[in-house]
Amino acid sequence: MILKQYMSAISTLKECEKNGRKIYIRGTKDGALLIYNELKNLDIHVTAFTDITVTCDNSEVLGLPVIHMDELYAQPKESYYIVCSQIDIHTYFKVRDDLESHGLEEKTDFYHFGNLGFSFQRQAENAIANAPFLMKDKSLESMKKRNYNALITYYNFRCKPFLPQIKFDYSSEKVFFSKINIIPNLSCTLKCKYCCAGCQHSSHKTFDIKQAVADYDKMLSVSKILCTGILGGELFLHKNIAELFREFAKMKNLNNCESVEVFTNATVMPTDEALEAFNEIKIPKFFMISNYDGLNSDNKKFLEKLDKFNIKYEVFPPSTYHLWNHPGD
Repeated sequence: MILKQYMSAISTLKECEKNGRKIYIRGTKDGALLIYNELKNLDIHVTAFTDITVTCDNSEVLGLPVIHMDELYAQPKESYYIVCSQIDIHTYFKVRDDLESHGLEEKTDFYHFGNLGFSFQRQAENAIANAPFLMKDKSLESMKKRNYNALITYYNFRCKPFLPQIKFDYSSEKVFFSKINIIPNLSCTLKCKYCCAGCQHSSHKTFDIKQAVADYDKMLSVSKILCTGILGGELFLHKNIAELFREFAKMKNLNNCESVEVFTNATVMPTDEALEAFNEIKIPKFFMISNYDGLNSDNKKFLEKLDKFNIKYEVFPPSTYHLWNHPGD
């Protein structure tokens, strides 16, 4: 479903149709196909797909032609372009610079729909046809099947290296989740460029750790979860994070969760107390470390400390790979 922040672009596209401007989708990969189906559901006509390379193998997509961008640049400025970069905002910057070098203006002549296709990029190509907004079968069984497929995708993407096997038969469970996040830091002072939480824009708030974990424990009593994520802002800015880990470890229904993931960017060194408390959690657990520009010496000390406490971790590749877009200042 189109997000609220895209509605102004949708209005622009509808105006384009009224004014005779042709609409093109830049690219032919998963994100472009998802955008096409969204626009089709909104009765917005797309003229064609465009790309910087067109061969006999990709000259047609979903029954529409694929036109080389050079052909369109040679035409009068009568077109409007939709761009959907899958995962790396830098890819969009290159596309944007190319469009602007030919006299096109962002939002006036083209619009970026972000990484809308990310949810499907790691699945087989035919999985795009199973996007939720295209589903005609709205039955409970169909929904359970799609949820199960999403969970298995998340398992293969994130958890598989750290889990010996999946404990539960999720296909038969009434309520299950691939991941639920606990965010004890509701504000953060670091202002990291690629922050995925936006906590630096929040007013400072606190919550009672014991009550929060007790509430989570109640939810686990009636559900199964593949992975619980614990993140910030930067998690280790939280002065009571060791207490949260200890309370989490004592949950009565902890075994209804397959694994625990701590998400950090390795900029704040955890205390020995925090890592000792984390190790009290007796289910598979691991750290996922975002890595914007390559690990420096301080970050490597962070990893050495995880090794000291025998904590498993994975470091994302550096700045060419992000799971979210830079939200701007």
